[in-house]
Amino acid sequence: MTNWATDNQLAYNLITDNTSHNLLLGVDYQKTDSTAKYADAMYNGVPIIDLSDADYDLFSKTALSLTGYQQTDDIEQSQFGVYLQDEMQWNKLTVVAGLRHDDYKSTTKTTATGSDTKTTVNEANQTSGRLSALYQLDNGFAPYVSYAQSFQPLLGVNYITGEAFKPTTANQVEVGIKYNSPDKATKATLSAYDITRKNDKVTAIDWTKQTQTGETTSKGFEISADHRFNDWFNVGVGYGYVDAEITKDEFNPQLVGNTPQQIAKHNATLWASMKPNAKTAVQVGVRHIAGMQIDRENSDTLPSVTLVDLAGSYQINPTFDVGLTVSNLFDKTYVGSCYDRNNCWMGAERQANVSLTAKF
Repeated sequence: MTNWATDNQLAYNLITDNTSHNLLLGVDYQKTDSTAKYADAMYNGVPIIDLSDADYDLFSKTALSLTGYQQTDDIEQSQFGVYLQDEMQWNKLTVVAGLRHDDYKSTTKTTATGSDTKTTVNEANQTSGRLSALYQLDNGFAPYVSYAQSFQPLLGVNYITGEAFKPTTANQVEVGIKYNSPDKATKATLSAYDITRKNDKVTAIDWTKQTQTGETTSKGFEISADHRFNDWFNVGVGYGYVDAEITKDEFNPQLVGNTPQQIAKHNATLWASMKPNAKTAVQVGVRHIAGMQIDRENSDTLPSVTLVDLAGSYQINPTFDVGLTVSNLFDKTYVGSCYDRNNCWMGAERQANVSLTAKF
C-alpha cells in the first residue's frame, strides 16, 4: 500500500465591532493505492488452531492448497477536501462555525476465481457542517452545545442495486459542561450525545452479499476528570457509556432494537502521571472494556477485559529525549472484537515502542 497526503491551511485574525474572528481556510488531498489478496483452502488440510494458545507450526502455508477460491482487489482512492472555519468570540461566548466539502473517488478492479475482472467506480461528494457554542462562567464552569455532520465513503458494491455503495452519513448533537478550577489544578468534562448514522451496510442474503438500508443510533454520556496534586503527580479518570441500537434494517427487521457489534457499552480509564525529577516522567494507565456484542443478532457478549499500559520519557540533554510506550503491559490474551459468530479477532498483544526525539 502506498499513501500520499497533504493538508495546507491559511489563518487570519480580525476584529469587527466587539467580536474577534479566527478564520481558517484549508485544502487537503490524499491518495491511496492498495492491493488486497484473498485465498481460501476451503477447509482442505487446515488443522484446528487454538487462538488463545496458537501453534503456527501445525502446518505450512506453502503446503496448503489455496486454489479453492482466490480474489485480488486493486484499489485506487483519492479524496479532495476544502474547509472553512470561523471561531468567533464575544466576551465570554465562543461560537465556532465550519463548513467542509469533500470529493471522493475510488476505482476497484476485482479478479476472482471463475469470473472476469470487474471494475467498480465509486464517486461521491458531500458538504458537511459543524456549529458549536461555549459560554465561560466566572466560577470556572463552561456549558457548551454542538452539532456536527460527517460522511464516510465505503468500498464495495450494493448486491441489490449493483451500484457502488453510497457514503455513510451521520449527525451528532452534543451538550455538556466543562470545569477548570481557579488554580488550574482540576479539570473535568461531562457530556451527553446523540448520534444517528445512515446508509449502514446490512446483510441481504449472507455475509458476502450486502445492501444499504441500515440505520443506527448511539446515545450516551462521557465523564472525565484530571487533578494535579502537586508538581510531580496527577491522576486522570474517565468513563463512557453508550446505548447503541439498530433502528432500521429492511432486509432483517428482526434485528431492529438490537445492539450493533463492535461497540462496547462501557469504557473506563484510570491514569497516573508522575515526574520524580525534572528529567524523568512516568505514566501508568488501566483500561476497562465491557459489553460488546459478537454479532448483530446479539447471540452472545464478549468477556470484559482490563488492560494495563505504561509510558515513560527521559531527557538525555537539552536536545535529546528518549521515550518508551508499552500497551497491554502484562500481555493479556483476549478476544478484541467480532464481526459475527464465525469471524472474531484476538486483541493486540503486548507492544513496546521506543522513540528518540531531537529538539533544535
